[in-house]
Amino acid sequence: MLIALVAVAELFVSSDIDLAHALIPPVAPCDDPGMTDRGATSSGHAGSAAAAFAAILDRSLTQIAEAAADARHFDRETVVRISDVWDNNTYPFFRVAAALPRLGHERRARAAVRWMTDLDTQRREWAVEQAAAAGHRLDWLGAPGREREEVREPNGHVHAPVTAATQESAAGIARDYDLASAAVLRLVVERVGADLLVGSLRLALARTYPVGDGASLEPALLDVWLRDVSDIRFDSEDARGVTLRVGAEGVRVGVGSSGGLRATTGHFGLDDRW
Repeated sequence: MLIALVAVAELFVSSDIDLAHALIPPVAPCDDPGMTDRGATSSGHAGSAAAAFAAILDRSLTQIAEAAADARHFDRETVVRISDVWDNNTYPFFRVAAALPRLGHERRARAAVRWMTDLDTQRREWAVEQAAAAGHRLDWLGAPGREREEVREPNGHVHAPVTAATQESAAGIARDYDLASAAVLRLVVERVGADLLVGSLRLALARTYPVGDGASLEPALLDVWLRDVSDIRFDSEDARGVTLRVGAEGVRVGVGSSGGLRATTGHFGLDDRW
């Protein structure tokens, strides 16, 4: 999927083809108010969900092409993030494209954009920003829904939303897991564009809360994503034991006796099943 999107992006950006609007043309005015989808305007622009959906795809292709244009500054993080959006939204896009303008075009588009933006706050902000940059408003989305809460299924699998790295979220992790014995399973630091560094860690954590008899001994996994990394010290021979600190100076993940990473912002993602 990722490779295909990069190839398509480079093809259509280099040829100046407006791919999305070729599939979803602007909504035409309708003489019969009863058959016109709510929100469509005679220009099919600011009030049209279908046009906004098309613009988000066009901007996605442009951003992927720009991120992959120069091998010296290849922005893998941007390519992966945008490709992930369309991994689950390409089918809804073509459902909109296949709908008759007078029969469900806008309704399908609104449902598809809501599906896209309901994943999390970051996805919503990105979609609104892309639509606005192309001259479209998504005011009809309304207020954001409640953030998804942590849920444990009967089989023991915890579905925890990705949360911003704050003092509260770091303290919650430290309360439920033994960070002193945590092991670093993976550490990645890479460049985004010309100047920005981003990083990610995957940590194996032992639980400090009771899990009951017969529970799996597999550790919980914590993913830490860091943006605007400014300090990196890591020794693979000293990769056990972690601290999580969030304050005015940003996010710091201490590793081992003297290693760690510092960044401006970060997010936590927990995968805990027993």
